[in-house]
Amino acid sequence: MSNRVEKLSGTKVINTNFIDSFFIKYLQNNIPLAVELIASSEIIDQDILYGAVTTGNLWQFGKLDKIEKTIYQDLNLFKIPDDLLDLGKILLGILA
Repeated sequence: MSNRVEKLSGTKVINTNFIDSFFIKYLQNNIPLAVELIASSEIIDQDILYGAVTTGNLWQFGKLDKIEKTIYQDLNLFKIPDDLLDLGKILLGILA
């Protein structure tokens, strides 16, 4: 399978081929986020899913689009307490 990775406005876009369900052969440095999103897509009936990985002090976000069969990974890392306002806005935007 071939993947196409592009950097667009601070977002990594991964387009990949799919077999029966979501499958990613290669996802540079954030495999846990991709795996979490793919697993969630199997049990949650929504076209768009959001996810995050965190160490507690460091946060990174991603989005899975079932229609486009694409995972978007935000390349920004948000730190607590420095980026707390931005982090709050992102979380509220996901919940809205």
